[in-house]
Amino acid sequence: MHAHVRKLIIFLCIVLIITSWSSFLRQSLPSLHHEESLAPENPIRNRTLGYQEVFALVLPDRLDRVQPLLKAANATNLTVTVLDAVRDRQIPQDAWPKSWAKNREPKVGELGCLTSHVRTWKKIVHEKISTALIMESDSDWDMRIKDIMTGVGDGARAIVDWPFNRTQELTGRLPDSSPYGDKWDIIWMGHCGCYNFGDGRIYRVNDTSAPDSDHEWTFGSGPKDSQKRPGTRMIYRLRGAVCSTAYAISYKGAVKLIELFKDNGENIDIALGWFCDHKIDMSCVGVWPQVITAAASHSNIKHPDGEHAQGGNDDKIHPGPAIQYSARVNAEKAMKGLGKEHWKAEWDGTWVMKNETWSQVSFKEAKILEEVETWDKMNETLVVR
Repeated sequence: MHAHVRKLIIFLCIVLIITSWSSFLRQSLPSLHHEESLAPENPIRNRTLGYQEVFALVLPDRLDRVQPLLKAANATNLTVTVLDAVRDRQIPQDAWPKSWAKNREPKVGELGCLTSHVRTWKKIVHEKISTALIMESDSDWDMRIKDIMTGVGDGARAIVDWPFNRTQELTGRLPDSSPYGDKWDIIWMGHCGCYNFGDGRIYRVNDTSAPDSDHEWTFGSGPKDSQKRPGTRMIYRLRGAVCSTAYAISYKGAVKLIELFKDNGENIDIALGWFCDHKIDMSCVGVWPQVITAAASHSNIKHPDGEHAQGGNDDKIHPGPAIQYSARVNAEKAMKGLGKEHWKAEWDGTWVMKNETWSQVSFKEAKILEEVETWDKMNETLVVR
């Protein structure tokens, strides 16, 4: 009997020692887990994609555009501030740019669009906003936009901060006030076409959300085919672009553009692209394929003959072109807590390494390849053991 009691006492003592030692370790060595949990997240993954503000320009009477836009923002955990855009008729002629419509017949809506952007630049300067993303009301983006923009940030820093100084080379990099670097005026990631200088530096980032050639979209110019790589997004010095769907602007960029646009006779995107190309002190960065595109919707911009420039009159939620998992289309599902397996994809494909080549394959084939790779790794582990 006493032997059993002694064994029980010894067992309890061992348990007590182990428990006490484990508790000691947890109290004495909290730093590893604590530092990981408190490690600062990449600011590009915050609610404004690393910019101080995200603005959307929307005509006050276009509630049909506000609701899908804000739902897309909520679904992707973004905070978008809606600013009132203006119509042509609201702008007195003495407030027009000096050269407006002198040598061409502008489309209805272009003056209002231009004025809305310039007013936003003035807001940025007046309120001393360091950086802002400006998008138009029909903008759409991928549900994975924070992953995408993280790569864009890496590329923008590499492009605008080149060449690195000696201190940066020795210490890695000096901290920037912006996760996109500090030497840019414009980062144009929402457009209909965006071309570079041909022989300039290009930063490429692997991106499984990048469309293949069958799903790219442009009616302007893009990089040369020889510069493109499958499954990558390119960041480079911008020479020009078409469509002002979305772009980021810095405080100093806003100061420059307010002055440059005082005597502008062109619509917003043409003039902005021209200044990026011809003004040596303008630092503009382009992204290809675009991250944000314009979803088809009823447009207020009309050709001189009265036809709408784009879109239609139906109430259906359309995706933006070249966007695989449209935030507009998938907003309702995401806000109900449904994950990626329930989202609607605009094309059946993803980028995988197949036969040592980065290839676009169907979701079904990608799953099979993933299972085979997992089995191979497991088998290797079993062999090693």
